[in-house]
Amino acid sequence: RTPPQVVHQLAVCEASKRFVALRFLLRRHAPTIERAIVFLKFSRPVEQIQVALAGCLEEAAPAVLSEETSVRARAEALRAFRDGSRRLLLSTPLGARGLDVP
Repeated sequence: RTPPQVVHQLAVCEASKRFVALRFLLRRHAPTIERAIVFLKFSRPVEQIQVALAGCLEEAAPAVLSEETSVRARAEALRAFRDGSRRLLLSTPLGARGLDVP
């Protein structure tokens, strides 16, 4: 079962407008979002997506969990997400394996 504090949202839009829609949703709901995880497929380099979503929930760029990042960088990203210093976490499918965030 999904814990009551976890909310899943789905937005249907044209593929070319995904990031515009995601930025809109994150900014619109920013006051009520404590933390958010965005799961990504590899349609673009993660760095491009990180730059595109910077400033949505906070001034800093989102934390990233990806097979492209080092083990140390992934550990730092998780620490920052868990302690709340980063409210937005981007994760690829391989980066999310074994993900445990209370």
